[in-house]
Amino acid sequence: MKINKQHIHIVGIGGISLSALARLLQAKGYTVTGVDNTPSNILHSLKKYGIATKLHACKAWVKRADLVVYSSAIPDTHPDLVLAKALHKTICSRAKLLGAIASMYPKTVAVSGAHGKTTCTAMIAQMLLTASRTPTVHVGGIMPFMHGNVHVGKGDIFLTEACEYKDSFLELAPFIGIILNIQPDHLDYFKTFANMQNSFAIFAHKIDVCGFCIINADDMYANKTTSFAHTLTFGVHQKADITASNICLNSLGNAGFDVFVFGSFIGHVQLAVPGEHQVYNALAALCACVCLGLSFKECLPGLEGFSGVKRRFEHIGTVHGARVIADYAHHPEEIKATLALCKSITKGKLYVVFQPHTFSRTKDLWSDFVQCFTLADEVCIAPIYPAREQPIEGITHISLANAIYTHGKKAYAKTVKQMLAFYPNIVKPQDCLLVLGAGDIIEFAHKIVEQNV
Repeated sequence: MKINKQHIHIVGIGGISLSALARLLQAKGYTVTGVDNTPSNILHSLKKYGIATKLHACKAWVKRADLVVYSSAIPDTHPDLVLAKALHKTICSRAKLLGAIASMYPKTVAVSGAHGKTTCTAMIAQMLLTASRTPTVHVGGIMPFMHGNVHVGKGDIFLTEACEYKDSFLELAPFIGIILNIQPDHLDYFKTFANMQNSFAIFAHKIDVCGFCIINADDMYANKTTSFAHTLTFGVHQKADITASNICLNSLGNAGFDVFVFGSFIGHVQLAVPGEHQVYNALAALCACVCLGLSFKECLPGLEGFSGVKRRFEHIGTVHGARVIADYAHHPEEIKATLALCKSITKGKLYVVFQPHTFSRTKDLWSDFVQCFTLADEVCIAPIYPAREQPIEGITHISLANAIYTHGKKAYAKTVKQMLAFYPNIVKPQDCLLVLGAGDIIEFAHKIVEQNV
């Protein structure tokens, strides 16, 4: 799809992705308007950039629009979509819009995977920008280095996350495609893990034959993926083109490691973000930047200066001396990795608050969720964040907490209001309150710190 329309109206413009795409379109000279159901800082910031926004719906903007774009979270019954269809307006999804924008650039870099996409994309962005390259960046998290989640560049590189949900990433035909990992998720759409794997295979074959497919050699399913493009592999345990050895975590949990390319040592990296899993993100990011023409020496300042993305192991504050850390982890594998990291730097008890994200994911990965909290001392399950979904009978935060308790872990279910009253009386210095989830549970993390200053 080519964007040859001048007025673009976005339904669901408050989303982290569509808000960034709105900024990119506006910078290219398009007239952009948008509506969303929920007031937010994102809507406020868009107004600062000259993008008009309103809450709920706007008939006038729909009538004037040449193109109407919608988020996957928006129901077909939204008034603006209903009117757009009645007026026979051109309508497209967020994914198609992203694909159309990407096609404007000779070199699209698309980062895919069940998890790690945002961090890896942000690492690449910081390396390129620090090395005085001028990429256009679209990332799914707030990056302090860019003061947001979008950067409008002047070069030929477009850097973006490539989300697999509803096969969105198949709208892209990147010059560089990265596959960080492939693990069961979004089974409400894919139905089977085999279908999900097949989508990643299709993504790999959509990469430009003159480009590069970058694959995690240590991930069983990613490592099976083939591509018509030049393939580069990265890893720690399996033989790969670029590898990390002598990994050592410092007192902050940040990994240092030696980098080898085709078996030859090229240098040492000391990351400023915690977690051994970040080594994989760093290796993939290094691969991409080298493929774009950067030397290891040029990559190093940006990579070592990378301090993370908001809601990715973010220190929020303290409550009675106990640290409050928030993380976006909402998949069992992400949760296990985050708990391992937090446990390694916590001297006291590790209290975990988890908000499941969507009823379907909770149902499909039920047994994994029940078993992934082994390293926590206590677990509290908050009400499920529904996102785009309706409740599923029997799938509740209470039933999940009961199942975790039955599995042998101290667990309970509480509302946010109950937790705000509960934890200040429980936590002690040297404890950690780890708040996990991709929904609005971040508000709890900030509230409990603010009310106990």
